[in-house]
Amino acid sequence: MKATPSLQDAINAVYSAFSDVRRPVTMDASPVKNRALIDKILMPMSLKKLTGDDLGYYFASAMTTIGDSRDFRYFLPRILDIATQEAGENGFQPWLIVHKLIYANWDLWPAEKRAAILDVFSSAFMSAAHRDPHEVPEAHEWLTGLMLLEENPEPYLAVWRRGDPMPSLLQFAATVNWYCPSPGDREGIGDFSEAIQHRILDWLNNPATRALLEEGSSRASEADEWNFQLALSKLDGLQAEDR
Repeated sequence: MKATPSLQDAINAVYSAFSDVRRPVTMDASPVKNRALIDKILMPMSLKKLTGDDLGYYFASAMTTIGDSRDFRYFLPRILDIATQEAGENGFQPWLIVHKLIYANWDLWPAEKRAAILDVFSSAFMSAAHRDPHEVPEAHEWLTGLMLLEENPEPYLAVWRRGDPMPSLLQFAATVNWYCPSPGDREGIGDFSEAIQHRILDWLNNPATRALLEEGSSRASEADEWNFQLALSKLDGLQAEDR
């Protein structure tokens, strides 16, 4: 995903916020790990030159069987940077980054570091929210990360409006389809706190959500209409269950 100016500013800010973390010279690792792949990312070089292929092996096992939380803090800006470009590739899913942050006790980190991380997630969501989901990662991937970090989803869910261009409406439909639980199964939102779950359900049950899906369905191409029809069908099932 090509960074918008605001997303690029957020990425630059997270590099700056973590610039005081020194590059690790070595990292402890399980003996079953590939030492050559670990040592490769420890070579003296600019952090920004590390690629997703370079960091993917480390990231998958960061802090569990490779390195500690301080090592993770050093690599985190580049991990976030790469994730905004290739979310899902090499394992850099936003939700998995969040689980790593929680494992690293990120809530105890300095406020400026936490704010810089949240700004990347927020800016990445906004960057994707109005772009064709066929061409960029779906916005809900970043929104899921924000909600797992206990951020209020309401300002993000309110970014879509009547009259938005079709790429925006397709992102909206994808978000409804992702979070709207199937009848009898609310597992899709079960990872969030109870307060977050209530906000998602309020949004799904809001008449404005249905109205925007209906508008999208009426304007969509034949190839894309199914996205809106599926979302409307899922809303029907949710509302019938709640009666």
